[in-house]
Amino acid sequence: SLGVRQCQRLFHQLGFTLQRPRRQAHEADPLQQEAFKKNSTSG
Repeated sequence: SLGVRQCQRLFHQLGFTLQRPRRQAHEADPLQQEAFKKNSTSG
């Protein structure tokens, strides 16, 4: 049987990486976020 670390090493050798979702505030308002994205200038 394989241990946790052995599995991690195997996945890494196969090209997999640890994926985690972005952190987001619980009180975030999706409508305000979209409005900000549309009205903000990038770069």
